[in-house]
Amino acid sequence: MPESKRLRMTGAETAPVFYANVGSVLSTPFDIQLLFGEIIEAAGGGAEGRITVRIIMTPEHVALLLPVLSGRLQEYTKRNGKLRSVAVSR
Repeated sequence: MPESKRLRMTGAETAPVFYANVGSVLSTPFDIQLLFGEIIEAAGGGAEGRITVRIIMTPEHVALLLPVLSGRLQEYTKRNGKLRSVAVSR
């Protein structure tokens, strides 16, 4: 088995920044798509989500990302308290 090496990532200072308060996940047998966007007011007083970013990853890379996200969320809640409940439709 090859030796694991830490990947040094660059470019965070110049990468585009997008705010997201809505998201969705799509999948195929070959990839998983993470869709992120913003909820905006629509005509007639309703609201709609506008997708601004689509990230396509292999299932293997999503599996590597999940424990990292979980750990960061645990750290966040330890510092800032329990998250408030948000209604989710599936």
